[in-house]
Amino acid sequence: MKKAPVRFVFALLAVAALSGCASYEDNARDLRGHWTSGRFAEANTVAGTALQAAGENELLLWQLERGNTLLACGNAAAASDEYEKAAETVARWEETPDVLLSSETLATLTNLSALPYRGRSSDVIMLHTYRALAFLEAGNIASARVALNAAYQAQRDAVDRNAKEIENAQAEAKENAVDVEAILQQSGLDNTLDAEKAELASVRVLADYVNPFATWLHGIYFFHTGTDGADFERARVSLSRVAKMYPENPYVAQDEKLAGKNAPDENPLTYVVFESGCAPIIGTTRVDTAIPVPTGRGYWTLMPISIALPKLVLSAEQKYWNLPFFASGAYVTGDAMPSSVPALSANGVPASEICDMNSVVRTDFDNAYPAILTRTLITAFLKSAAAAALNAASQEYAQRDGSTGSALISLATMIGSAVYTYASTDADVRCWQTLPQNFSIVRMATPSSRRVTVNVGGRSREVELLPGEVNLVIVKTTHEYGPLVVSQAVLK
Repeated sequence: MKKAPVRFVFALLAVAALSGCASYEDNARDLRGHWTSGRFAEANTVAGTALQAAGENELLLWQLERGNTLLACGNAAAASDEYEKAAETVARWEETPDVLLSSETLATLTNLSALPYRGRSSDVIMLHTYRALAFLEAGNIASARVALNAAYQAQRDAVDRNAKEIENAQAEAKENAVDVEAILQQSGLDNTLDAEKAELASVRVLADYVNPFATWLHGIYFFHTGTDGADFERARVSLSRVAKMYPENPYVAQDEKLAGKNAPDENPLTYVVFESGCAPIIGTTRVDTAIPVPTGRGYWTLMPISIALPKLVLSAEQKYWNLPFFASGAYVTGDAMPSSVPALSANGVPASEICDMNSVVRTDFDNAYPAILTRTLITAFLKSAAAAALNAASQEYAQRDGSTGSALISLATMIGSAVYTYASTDADVRCWQTLPQNFSIVRMATPSSRRVTVNVGGRSREVELLPGEVNLVIVKTTHEYGPLVVSQAVLK
């Protein structure tokens, strides 16, 4: 009896010590620092090194990051290969659906980051969207069609997927007799979460899992490459959905009107897409308090409980920079930090917002949160209950034995369990770090010179268009003074 508590205490302390070691957060912090500053080569190095060392739990995350950093470095072919690997990983996870976790599994979890990262619904949608862009850049029109259809289907599947995750989490709570609402109230966490939700009030929530940029790209693709009435109907439906979400966007309205007539513009046309800023990341909300937990044999005691939950953290970077008072353009609502005029343009034609990624990520986060909250509280409660039962057993043994050694073992057990409960608690902050904050577009007649000057704040770049009837130019920037990365594709 003496050896078991001692071994357990040392195991707890070892786990607690390991929790401070280098982890995903260290690599993610380095990646984010380079990415937000526009140091894409350095970000690519971090992503590549992390991917080589990644285990199964974080493989998908670093495949996504590596794809984006390669693309930002101008290596579209390698980026496309990485996106394909990520798509294979997603497909593999979808073939092994999330299952109801047993009480034994939940009791031994330190936190939810110990589970494999399968990709949020918004991740999967954006993955297939970037796959399509990479295929278009390579001139692979047929493969782009497959990727865009996958993005469209991922939006439809997300609702059922999320509902199943919530159902599983609720079943786990019932199986383990964990009263989620009671824990929220006893810990005071309910008030904290209400305050956090109020902080995001200015970021609108989208309908279900609709990603406006993915839907827009799906629409213009089938509009300009369509071969039959079914393709034109796909284009019309997608453009109509985006038009309802962004009624002030004149460019979507133009294409929606033409798609309704099955009549693409016969004149050469150029779309310019601006990817700017950095999407939200995940931080932590932590509560350390005490609540009643069972010790066995019908007894309860007040025990420490540590709860760490993910928190949506908006980027400190604004969408648009260096806004002169005479800048032209119109802003569309939906951002946490709205500006009156976006300083994004192509040949003087102002850009208009097509997708606020703050809203996309928040919608996904809000929808997934009930399942995350439930599982986090179950794990926290079970850890405290296990510690309480262990403490009670060690105290009972010390009272029976009566020796100084057994009393020390009991004390060490209580200290060790408290240390473990505190140190092993952390939120799952894993997320796709290198997504943009905003997509804006310009739709314009292709100039006779076939040259387009793109402007982002005070910076500009001249682009010589590829041969084609319908051209697509993508401009990426993450920082006010960072580089502009320009790529091209031909839709027709």
